[in-house]
Amino acid sequence: MENEQYTFIKGKTDDAPLIVIPSFKDNSLNLKKEIEKLTDKNFSLLTIYVSDWNNDLSPYEAPSIFKGTSDFKGNADSFLDYVLNLIKKVILEENVNPIYKALTGYSMAGLFAVYTLFKTNEFLKVGSVSGSLWYPLFIKFVENNIVLQGISTFYMSLGDKEKKTSNKIMSQVETNSLIIFERIKPQFNNSKFEFNPGNHFKDEDLRIAKCIAYLLNNWYALIKCLPKLLVFI
Repeated sequence: MENEQYTFIKGKTDDAPLIVIPSFKDNSLNLKKEIEKLTDKNFSLLTIYVSDWNNDLSPYEAPSIFKGTSDFKGNADSFLDYVLNLIKKVILEENVNPIYKALTGYSMAGLFAVYTLFKTNEFLKVGSVSGSLWYPLFIKFVENNIVLQGISTFYMSLGDKEKKTSNKIMSQVETNSLIIFERIKPQFNNSKFEFNPGNHFKDEDLRIAKCIAYLLNNWYALIKCLPKLLVFI
């Protein structure tokens, strides 16, 4: 992870919720604008640029589903460690104290976000946007593992045309996403599944912004964070 880079945009206050997004491009400023069109809630934004997209975000080794490309290496555990350590570093260097942290991601990062539900409760809220939930045997992984306690809110969305692909494995994305959502949603106080118009590549920033707005607007986090809020009263 030595070559990973990130962008941090501080919220209006030191205790603003910290939204964490693994990404393959620098879209922080545009994404911030899209979020602010949908909610007036205060937030800080940490965008982490992933150099090895398919390998860093894949939960375990799996064969490639594309001709002429290498297999998935399954480095998500190592990448999650990197993310958690980077969050600590940013909080220290920027002198912020977020009231809670949320994680969201698009495509393979959406798959990674779902995977983290079973690996850490560092994030109070989690969102998966057009997640790569076609990933081989991921439904079986979900069935054989338990979402960690302490995560209050989960959001999932998918394009309504994403299943329309000639790739037999990727065409399972809608079926798999719905199965996974129905299986894990009882673990959260608040959850939402939403379809967006279009295929996988349409309105990426808008879709992510809708996810983040839902996470920010969700009231249950106030109860979870009440002891921390009392410090400021």
